[in-house]
Amino acid sequence: MAETGAISASRRLLQRLRDLMASTGDVQERLDQVVRLIAGNMVAEVCSVYVMRAGEVLELFASEGLKAEAVHLTRLQIGEGIVGDIAARARPLALSDAQSHPNFAYRPETGEEVYQSLMGVPILRGGRVMGVLVIQNRTRRAYTEEEVETLQTIAMVLAELVAGGELVSPDELGPGGAHPLSPMRLTGVAFNQGLAIGRAVMHQPRAVAHRLVAEDAEIELVCEDELPEVEADKDRLHQVMTNLIGNACKFLPEKGGKVRVSAERAGRYVLFRVEDSGQGVPFDHWDLVFEKFKQVGDTLTEKPQGTGLGLPICRKILTSMKGRIWCDASSDLGGAQFSFTLPICDRESAVW
Repeated sequence: MAETGAISASRRLLQRLRDLMASTGDVQERLDQVVRLIAGNMVAEVCSVYVMRAGEVLELFASEGLKAEAVHLTRLQIGEGIVGDIAARARPLALSDAQSHPNFAYRPETGEEVYQSLMGVPILRGGRVMGVLVIQNRTRRAYTEEEVETLQTIAMVLAELVAGGELVSPDELGPGGAHPLSPMRLTGVAFNQGLAIGRAVMHQPRAVAHRLVAEDAEIELVCEDELPEVEADKDRLHQVMTNLIGNACKFLPEKGGKVRVSAERAGRYVLFRVEDSGQGVPFDHWDLVFEKFKQVGDTLTEKPQGTGLGLPICRKILTSMKGRIWCDASSDLGGAQFSFTLPICDRESAVW
């Protein structure tokens, strides 16, 4: 099966994002380049990144399209404006007429009054809001569900830069380092019976992601001859493959490593597999990885960490297309193996 142009384009975008965030130099300059890259690839006049600061304040840290003087000047409380609402609810919002939204908050220093449409997604890591990623367009634009999912995938990668400690010191935000989606429950050792009121301090080594995607990874494509057509949406299938391949590459060895993508007929379905030579998934986590904000791995290692949204998104997409996804026996490559099925198409509409 030939690699589609859409998958190649997304891989190139993720690779360029990885290269930008892994490069040396001033972190602000890197973030400025990131928003320019995202704006160009998402066909948007504006791309902005708001980062969580102490006191549950979202600060505009970088923007392509808004006035330059607004960067580090514009601040929004959690729940204030559309951006604050996205952070408060920890879920995406796509608006073709943003200025008619009841939460729209006009900030004259940004110059955003000329932009009609807005799409924003929370930047999440470990189930906590690190910031908000936003794109805007001058004309009214009906953002598709696929575009929202693409921006969510980009936000997963961007979360690693925000969580790296170069933009905002983790100490500034206190335990957890971000706005929680739900109250935190901390366990400890009781020295005496009774009640106490005080400040809780979490002592935990901080994991720093030094590498977001493996370098020099080999990707092998294996396909049966004359596979039947499958009943699926091409763009949504592209999103699934991008997430699975990107997830596999993330946990490959420091240098090299291998990812195998295969497809074969299985009765009334086509069976797809994405395998890697990474660390694998323990048996007792095969179902857990498909829950939102859940991940597998040792937080004390330097392996790259994500937000735990990629696999739940894959499951949601495949379920909507009458498919199924699961994690099963370890790959003969030595790492994880994710499999999914799609029904064979008995009509003329197909993805191939």
